[in-house]
Amino acid sequence: MKYNFLLIFLSVLLFSNCKEDKAIENRKLAIEEEKLRIEREKIELQKAGTTTTPNDANTTETVKTTTTHNGQINSNFGDATISGTSVIMRSNHSTSAQVKGKFKSNERVLILDEFNPSNNSNEAITKTAVKLTDNNGNYKYRINPGKAVQIVDADEGVYDVKFYDKKYGYLYATINSEDLELLSGEKWYYVKRSNGTTGWVYSKFVNR
Repeated sequence: MKYNFLLIFLSVLLFSNCKEDKAIENRKLAIEEEKLRIEREKIELQKAGTTTTPNDANTTETVKTTTTHNGQINSNFGDATISGTSVIMRSNHSTSAQVKGKFKSNERVLILDEFNPSNNSNEAITKTAVKLTDNNGNYKYRINPGKAVQIVDADEGVYDVKFYDKKYGYLYATINSEDLELLSGEKWYYVKRSNGTTGWVYSKFVNR
């Protein structure tokens, strides 16, 4: 009898905790929805030519510029179009960051922020197809133009680069400078898709 009572008590306690966790999650969702509502108001006000937005107290809050890492993130909202095919959305403003998805050609997105990196970036975009080899010089396959690579070394207009592959790990290539587009100082945009997904995209593929 005591064991039955203990089981009933534990079941009620577990159910109560689940309800409490659900309530906390609902509050978090409500807060996020409110943040999005305020951001939408900011966008509408910026289109009207102002840099302030009303808050819940019917006062105004100035949109400010914030700093992060070695560059700048600026509150500069608006919508834009993705140009190119199979453009990658990443989890951070780096070509080595996790891939979160690929955009459709001419997809409309909402720009939430932008990041201006420092001028000593070691990242680049290929302009031509590039042959990749492993660390022993064995050929693996080609990558198409528009792929992101990391610069390992540079010497008189020639760059040694590496490219991460899920199957082989890091692969390598030597590329002439005219076949690479360096990303030093080029901004990234933090965007939101119509399905609610957010992530970073290189500015070259964004038309504002």
